[in-house]
Amino acid sequence: MKSSWKLWYATAKNLLRIAMRLYYRRVKVAGLEHVPEQAAVIFVSNHQNAFIDALNVAAWCRHIRQPQFMTRADIFKPPFDRVLRGLKMLPIYRQRDGLDEVKKNAASFEEVMEELSTPNGTTLIFPEGNHNRRRQLRPLQKGAARLAFQVAEKHAFQRPIYIVPVGLNYERHLKAHADLLVQYGEAIPVLEFEGLYRQHPNRAYVEVTRRMEAGMRRTLIHISDEAHFDTIDSLRERYGRRWQRQAGLPADQAGLLAAGQQLVARLEALPADDPAWEAAHAREQEYRSLLEACGLRDHVVAGAPVRPGQALAGLAAGLLGLPVFLLGLLLNYPVYHLSAWAPGRYFKDDHFHSSVSFVVGYFGYPLYWPLQALVFWAAWSGWAALLSLVLAPLTGRLALSYAVGVKKWRGRLRYARMLRRRDPQALRLQALYAEQDAWMQAVTEESLASGKPAAAPMR
Repeated sequence: MKSSWKLWYATAKNLLRIAMRLYYRRVKVAGLEHVPEQAAVIFVSNHQNAFIDALNVAAWCRHIRQPQFMTRADIFKPPFDRVLRGLKMLPIYRQRDGLDEVKKNAASFEEVMEELSTPNGTTLIFPEGNHNRRRQLRPLQKGAARLAFQVAEKHAFQRPIYIVPVGLNYERHLKAHADLLVQYGEAIPVLEFEGLYRQHPNRAYVEVTRRMEAGMRRTLIHISDEAHFDTIDSLRERYGRRWQRQAGLPADQAGLLAAGQQLVARLEALPADDPAWEAAHAREQEYRSLLEACGLRDHVVAGAPVRPGQALAGLAAGLLGLPVFLLGLLLNYPVYHLSAWAPGRYFKDDHFHSSVSFVVGYFGYPLYWPLQALVFWAAWSGWAALLSLVLAPLTGRLALSYAVGVKKWRGRLRYARMLRRRDPQALRLQALYAEQDAWMQAVTEESLASGKPAAAPMR
C-alpha cells in the first residue's frame, strides 16, 4: 500500500523543530516509547493553545510519522490552501459555515480514512472540540473512537490501529522563552474492543473514550475542584518544584509534571470544610489580589529581598550583557516587532497570540536574515554577511533571555524598595507568603511521610 510520507512535510518538520528550540526555553519530549511502530495511530491531545498545539504534536513525534490534522476551513484560501494541504492539513467546516459547507466534510473524512489505511498512517484529533487555557481536561467527544472503529472495520479488524493520548504542558501559554513538555501516554489497542464493538457499537465508543480520558489525564495537569481551582493552580505553580525535590522525582519537566499531579491530588483530597484549607484558600485569594494591585509577580515575592551588594552585582551583569542585547535587537527587530504586534492587532482571542507569534517568526526570520545578509554584503563584505547570518539567531535568543532577566530583576528591586519603605501592601504580601509557605511545607511533609504519592510519575 502506498505510503503517505512526504519529503515536503519532513523538511518542514525538521525546520519546525529548530524553530521551536529557539522559541521555547526548553522542550522535553517524554513517553515516545508508548507510540507503536508499524501501525496506524490516532493521536488525541488536549487543546489549550490554538493551532500551535497541532504543530507541537507534529514536530515532536517520530520522524517516520507525519500527522494529518483538521483545521478550520476559513483559512484555506489561495495561495495558502495548497501549502496547507501539502502539510497534510484538511479543512473542516462548522455549523456556522452553513449546511452546504458542512457537507464538504465528507471529503476530508475520506482522506483521513485513506491516511489511516497506509503504513504508519497518523492523524491528530483534539477530542475536547475547542481550546481553553485552563489546566483541566474538558469532556471528550466520541469522534476519535468512532473513527478508529471505522478504520478497523474497513480492514476487517486485521490491521492494528492505536489511539495514543498526548499531553501538551505549557509553562506559559502566551509567552516565548518558557518550557514545554510533550508527554505521550500508553497506547490504546482498538482491536481489543472488537467483540464489544460488534455487539454494542455505542458501548465500544463510550469505553474507548473513557480509556482515552483516563490516559490523557495521566499526561497533563487536571484540576477538577472548581471551587478552589485558581488556588490549587497557583499553589501547584509555586510549590511544584519543591514537591519534586522532596519526593525525589526526576529533575526534569516530566518529574515536574508528576509533582504537579501529586500536589493537585493532595489538595483536592482535603475536605472542603477543613478550616485550615479554607484559610489557605482565603490567603491565596488575598495574595493574588495584592500581587496584581502592586504590579508584582509571584517569583519576586518568593525570592529573598535584594541586598545592596546583590543590586550592584546585578547592575554590573546588566551592563556587561547590554551590548549583546543591543546587537540581538538590531539584527532581529523588524520580525520581532511584527511577531509581537500582529497577534493583538488581528486576533481578539488571545488563545491565538502565541500561535500567530510563532508562525510569524517561523516564516519571517528565514526570509529576513538572508535579505539582511545581502545588505551587509553590498555595504561591506561577504564576511560581514556571513557574520550576520551566524550572529542573528544566536544573539536574538540571548537578547530575549536578557530582556526576561532584566524584567525579573527590576521587579525584585521594586519589591525590595517597597519593603524598605515599609509599604503596607508589600509587608502584607510578605506575611501572606510566609504563612502560606509554612502551611504548604506542613502539607508536603505530611503527604510524603505517608509514603502514598497521590499520582505516579509517567515513564
